[in-house]
Amino acid sequence: MPTSNARLPPVPRACLLMVVGGVCRGRVMVRDGVVDDEFWAVVASLLSAHGTRRGRPWNDHRRTLEGICWWFRTRSPWWDVPEVFGLYQSLWKRHKRWSVDGTYQRMLDAVIGSDLSDTIVVELIWVDSTVVRTRLHAAGARKDTGGLSNHKKSEIAEPVMFLVTSMIEEATEYHDLLVGSDMLGTAEQVLLVTSEEPDTTFALLDKLEEPEFPVRAVVSVSMLKEGWDVKNIYVIASVRSMGSNLLTERILGRGLRIPFGQRNGNPMLDTVEVLSHRSLASLLKQAKSLLAQTLGDRVDEASMVVNPVDGRYAFGVDIGAGGELPADVSFPESGTVEFELPGFAATDPTQDKLFDLDPDEVAGNSTRHNGLMVTTLDDRANAGAAANEALKRVLTPRTPGGATIPLFLPFVVTRWVRDRFTLASINLDSVESLGQRFAKDNAPTLTRKAVDAERDSKSEAHVVICDQVEQAIASQTVMPFDTIENDLVGRLIRTNAVEASVGELNVAVGVAKAFLAGAEVTEETPRRPEHGRLATARLTEWIAAKQISSPAREVRPVRWPEPSERYETRPPADRQVVTSSCEFVRVYPYAGYAEAVYEINSFDAYSTEFVLADLFERSRSVRAWVRVDENIPLRVTYLSGVVQRQYEPDFIVIDVEGVHWIVEGKRDSEMGAPIAIPKRDAAAAWVNTVNASDEVHETWSYLVASESVCSAATTWDALKSGGQVHR
Repeated sequence: MPTSNARLPPVPRACLLMVVGGVCRGRVMVRDGVVDDEFWAVVASLLSAHGTRRGRPWNDHRRTLEGICWWFRTRSPWWDVPEVFGLYQSLWKRHKRWSVDGTYQRMLDAVIGSDLSDTIVVELIWVDSTVVRTRLHAAGARKDTGGLSNHKKSEIAEPVMFLVTSMIEEATEYHDLLVGSDMLGTAEQVLLVTSEEPDTTFALLDKLEEPEFPVRAVVSVSMLKEGWDVKNIYVIASVRSMGSNLLTERILGRGLRIPFGQRNGNPMLDTVEVLSHRSLASLLKQAKSLLAQTLGDRVDEASMVVNPVDGRYAFGVDIGAGGELPADVSFPESGTVEFELPGFAATDPTQDKLFDLDPDEVAGNSTRHNGLMVTTLDDRANAGAAANEALKRVLTPRTPGGATIPLFLPFVVTRWVRDRFTLASINLDSVESLGQRFAKDNAPTLTRKAVDAERDSKSEAHVVICDQVEQAIASQTVMPFDTIENDLVGRLIRTNAVEASVGELNVAVGVAKAFLAGAEVTEETPRRPEHGRLATARLTEWIAAKQISSPAREVRPVRWPEPSERYETRPPADRQVVTSSCEFVRVYPYAGYAEAVYEINSFDAYSTEFVLADLFERSRSVRAWVRVDENIPLRVTYLSGVVQRQYEPDFIVIDVEGVHWIVEGKRDSEMGAPIAIPKRDAAAAWVNTVNASDEVHETWSYLVASESVCSAATTWDALKSGGQVHR
């Protein structure tokens, strides 16, 4: 069980929807794919309570339930459900709806309270000296930043154990055992929940998540009340064989909640533990059944890793169809076995993708995550001790090589300022050419209409209207030449960035005359006001487009680190355990860096960042280095098209001469990429701005090296010789 007062940032809560589909076992599935009449008599009223809905009526509830049962029993993909049960999309949606709105919970309560409860029998693997450890992949898992974290605001989650017994006498016995001096020690830390307890006891269940609430264990007979939902259940134990799969999954559902709403990386805080009565070896012999129950449809994608080492990636043994393990696999008598799944962990809030991953998200992605772990209590206890030490460990900045801490990092603020502009820079020939586009004033014309009268054969008079051949220009109010010229000059002077001076006014008159000459506008050829305003508006727009803006940079030193303390949520691995890119684990914390300001660091890539850190450690020309992460206020502003963005460099390196370096490593394929070039140019401009500022008292340089240079260089000087340097 994790240490109390585990502190992490507050995040939204996320839950895993339990598939309470165990109704497909025992009496329920006495005929293949058919819910029997006795069971249907118990639950029919619960489904009928859904009533009607707008639009199309519900599909038949019984047929839908039978389809869901068929899917659960066969562990087939949804699209393989026979059409006799209806569209598989409808089955999936109904299954999800019943999971969310509590229908399955109500069905379970009805079954347990009926005569059917004693006849639904399913074996469950619960083990005495073994922990079945299920990882909870929750919202935000894809962006696993790892590394060091600085938590200013914290949320406390006190871990709770959930113990299920079969009888009141048994529950009382275990309650007394837990309150003993060699266990929890006090009665207020154990909550006994039986039918004989007063209603006030059930009310206490709602307080389990409160940080100051003293209860650390809940002992219950059979089930707890419907709707009880607590996020800090970390350990589940049963002293009896579960009487039904329904009962099993509801109990397991108590632990499939995430206290902090997302994975945080600590192996103790990211899992729920299930205690059972069998040895590790005997449990693994039934791995096929265990994997099918926990991983569902995704069991075919799983691979097995025996006794994994933290921080070192190991390729697992692929598991066959239906959870079949290769015949030559040998199981350990003790230790840990992990079952991994491809792709990223589920990120959807409802966790539907935990078991139904989109194949497109796996294609071309080598990432794998841990889905299930089986381990002995000794190994789990050792892992717990390491996790507790990681959470308690406070990392403080060091001063390797005599480097001065704190650092004052330049923070460059970039603003775009319009350059000074004068109308004298405008080419008058271009202005006259533009004026030609408005030489013709397409004034509207009028068509003459002739009106006449004539008589028909019956001597009845009729009015006849017809077009005349001649057309006439519509009579318009014209705009005198001097008015057009004055209007144009006035608009030019009012243009942004044009100085309101006598000199600019004289130039504006020349620009206006050139434009009007191109448009063939003279005192003898006045124009309509609409045409004149259109022409002058187009000219001013054309001139405005000639004005440009340039970046204006301001440098502000920022104190770092502030605050100086940091915490790592995961037990770090020694960096020496990684000897090749195949063993490297992205963003895992590695320790053993003597020249770094912080002794523990994590990296995104092996061929560049991890290799560079190793070079910094070996080079006598490097005094100190820092891995840049989200807590370090060093950003370089660059333009991506017309959008201004920022990026984080990889390292800050201080050499023996006191020069501060921004260092980046890039894959060979990225060196000439369109996105890399503006970043490189922006970093070079950043260095020039910082070194020219009287606010900065250190000399800064920029170095970018390809992965080929990183792997070939053995010293800091060699890295500078092979990389691109900007001073």
